[in-house]
Amino acid sequence: MISKDKSKFILKESTREEFNNLSNWLNPFVKNYRFMPRFKLTNWNGRFDFFNKGNIDFGLWHEAFKCCKEYGYPFNVINKDEFPRDNKITLDDVQNFVNEFFKGFKNSKGQDFIPYPHQVEAAYKMLKHRYGHIEVATSGGKSLIFSIMVFYILFRKPTAKILLIVPSISLVTQFYDDMLDYNFGFNKENKNPLDLRIQEIMSDKPRKVRDDKEPNIYIGTYQSLINWGTDTLEPNFFKQFNVVMVDESHKASANELSTILKRTFGYAHYRLGMSGTYPLEGTSELMAIESVTGPKLITVKARELMDKGLISNVKIKGLILQYDDREFAESVYSIKKHGGGRRAYEIEKEYVQNSEKRKIFLSKLVNKFNSNSLVLFHNIAYGTALYDYFRSNVIGKDFYYIDGTTPSQKREYIKKQMEMTDGNPKVLVGSYGCIATGWSVKAITNVIFADSFKSAHIVIQAIGRSLRLHNEKDKAIIFDIVDQFHSNFKTILYNHYISRRDDLYKKHDYPYDEIKIVI
Repeated sequence: MISKDKSKFILKESTREEFNNLSNWLNPFVKNYRFMPRFKLTNWNGRFDFFNKGNIDFGLWHEAFKCCKEYGYPFNVINKDEFPRDNKITLDDVQNFVNEFFKGFKNSKGQDFIPYPHQVEAAYKMLKHRYGHIEVATSGGKSLIFSIMVFYILFRKPTAKILLIVPSISLVTQFYDDMLDYNFGFNKENKNPLDLRIQEIMSDKPRKVRDDKEPNIYIGTYQSLINWGTDTLEPNFFKQFNVVMVDESHKASANELSTILKRTFGYAHYRLGMSGTYPLEGTSELMAIESVTGPKLITVKARELMDKGLISNVKIKGLILQYDDREFAESVYSIKKHGGGRRAYEIEKEYVQNSEKRKIFLSKLVNKFNSNSLVLFHNIAYGTALYDYFRSNVIGKDFYYIDGTTPSQKREYIKKQMEMTDGNPKVLVGSYGCIATGWSVKAITNVIFADSFKSAHIVIQAIGRSLRLHNEKDKAIIFDIVDQFHSNFKTILYNHYISRRDDLYKKHDYPYDEIKIVI
């Protein structure tokens, strides 16, 4: 049964066997639970309970359905008329709206523009199912998909109010600008045909479309929104929204974002998310996301977009640097084997970041580039060291640097420089945290992973920095720098690469090859 406020899916009747199997299905193990202090020091069994004695977060209704289908159990919803699905909406309906809305729209090159079929289908799926999330590869046009939804809803219900939650300030400004740009294309005489009244929510000089009317679209980061809707700040804020959408919704399992979304339960007619990478099916991490956003509705892979010519072709080159240092490799392997994984990782990172041979190799690689390139790092000290080393040892290129301390105004200046293709190659040395999400520069051809990183989402987002089409770019190349201290020992940094290769590059159908290089 669906609860009145659409927040719970309540089990009303089952056999003991059905109850136990459903409970087990919705109690998955948490990733790496064996290494968590809570598991080691308490009686916690390493599972997360999404079943709650039959009171299931509504977003997980599809997991309950999959369990029943797997075991051959009947799945009947007592009040199925309350199911949040709009059966009146069809794909043709949404496509016809898009055709009319974007009629006469011109892109930045002055060419006729119309959203791609995968973008229309993604918007349709969300409009129809109301609760759910979609997986769309980086550069698949997320801002346009969200805009189609917003325009469709406001066209049919002008009084609707919409909240868009994003992970960074740069995405607040990007979505603000994109929505206004797409809306302008609808009617050249009326520059705001849908009366978009967008309000940014952030600490750094938020913009507002109109001062004379209350906003109908709010865009903010979950860090900025966490205190809203409480007794101390706008207690009724989240109750006003018909639509709540989350960009990069793979982060919905984070405590702050999950808390915000739960404040919309019982009020939002639509609760939707979108990202380029989600955890694996059946995991605790994915269920945590689905509990607040709903099930996955569609997947659009990078390979599909490449085959259709919608994003740049990409090739990943795993450059396996071989140090042939058996003594060091054996030492850190022993530390890792005896439970010192974190310490071993820190020692390996220190080794490679102090390696002069590695810096020489990277500078030679950068020197070969004839187009704009990106060098990504995680550790700021190493990033600044590389930046200084490149500037001293590589000639004929302009170098720029960005990390979390770089002011937004300077970031925008660098972004404009990186878009220039004036025959003088430019290289940006940037931190994963600043560049991997929300940074959109079409003219980047080469990307170097100078630091090892295991986070699946950040790696895929980092690849995405090179996927935008550009008239002077035939193919994007990702150079994944892999440190192998000795071929007899699989140490932590090397295993990170194996995880990237097997769990990400293969999963997303990215072509790759490996080259062993003795340094």
